[in-house]
Amino acid sequence: MAKTPNWTGKIIIDATNELPDSRTDPAYPGSELVAHLAPGAHVIKAFNTLFARYITGETAAGKRVLFYGGDDADSKKTAAALFEKMGFAPVDLGTLKEASPMMEFGAPLSGTHFIQTQE
Repeated sequence: MAKTPNWTGKIIIDATNELPDSRTDPAYPGSELVAHLAPGAHVIKAFNTLFARYITGETAAGKRVLFYGGDDADSKKTAAALFEKMGFAPVDLGTLKEASPMMEFGAPLSGTHFIQTQE
């Protein structure tokens, strides 16, 4: 029998999108399911609003905005620092429960590409 990895204290960046008709467990929508499947991990929802060709940080016009959310404040600070090093302009949307509905496939921020311009 395979042993489940110990995710305690580890940060998982979840870039998945849940399709409206593919929910496997209604009790755990979106990234909350990832958190449930990796007990003890700190899940950060990010990158799923960007089309693959836009998953770059800095552009000629400025820094691409990267929306993210998560439930652990320290993990969000760590992730935001990583996103900044990657050239992105991170924007915290709150907890997984708050952020995921704004970021999932078909949601208001899905497929959006904002640029933070340099002044």
